[in-house]
Amino acid sequence: MPKKYYSDVIYDDSIKTLVVMLGNYYCLSYIKIQEFLRDLTKDIVNLSQGTIDNIYKDFSSKTEGTLNNITTNILNGKYTHTDETVTSENGTESYYRGYGNKYNVLYKYHHKKGDEPIREDNILNKYYGTIISDHEPGIFKYGTSNQDCIIHIGRYCNEQIQNVYEIKWPEKIFQLLLRIERNRKILTKFGRDKFTEEEIKSIEQEYDDILNQGVIENKDISSTYWKEKSNTFLKRLKKYKSSILFYIHDFAIPYENNFMERALRMIKGKTKVSGGFRSTEGAIRFGNTMSIIKTARLRKMNVFNCIKSVLKGEALFA
Repeated sequence: MPKKYYSDVIYDDSIKTLVVMLGNYYCLSYIKIQEFLRDLTKDIVNLSQGTIDNIYKDFSSKTEGTLNNITTNILNGKYTHTDETVTSENGTESYYRGYGNKYNVLYKYHHKKGDEPIREDNILNKYYGTIISDHEPGIFKYGTSNQDCIIHIGRYCNEQIQNVYEIKWPEKIFQLLLRIERNRKILTKFGRDKFTEEEIKSIEQEYDDILNQGVIENKDISSTYWKEKSNTFLKRLKKYKSSILFYIHDFAIPYENNFMERALRMIKGKTKVSGGFRSTEGAIRFGNTMSIIKTARLRKMNVFNCIKSVLKGEALFA
């Protein structure tokens, strides 16, 4: 090899792994990483910012096999959570969409919202299972079934409860939805994995009765603004009854989408710390890296060892 390609310093995979974790999972800047490693090694390890960036690129270039395995695991799952959160690239709004289940998370970066990025991700359009979301009607055409996040619905119920004193139906509908989940947990302890047909009919009838009560109660709302909001919410609960109550048919389906909200929370942290991303490439690399780190965390695997294995060219989570 010509001497011009020689490097004065060659860093082993342990240093590279530490850099990947510090810069992504712990959201340290290049300068902070330099300072940390200098302090840790008494000035023996003194990485340039260019070297740190090259370590990120090297790791990202070796993630394809592992990311493909995560994608396959999600596609083969009985259900998948999905949600979206905002970040920024050079001061312009951009977005991450997350997909995941109990043991897998995948982050995809986009410059815009809507159906086109979802199709580009090529996940939901190939997915045959239940999709859990915070009520995104555009997603309802994907998957074999959909489950609305009940906690998300509860926020709308609480808005009505706190601001519209003339009506009682929002509290009743939310209490019903929570009671269903409590009963699912109790029955699961006794080996049940679903409600009986009679129990399902009873739940659906109670749901319908409360909404019918809502039609009557909403006539007494004095505020034009809140009457319109309450009627809109009521129509939504009627129209999307099947996606709101899907969890009564299968106890294995989570009744909320908090899993994905938690998984996306670190995007907010990253955006607050760094102010966003400087390039599309950097944002994509961050999403790929965090997909692997978060998946390792969900599986209770040693993250340091997982990153080190990827740097060696291994494909994890198969």
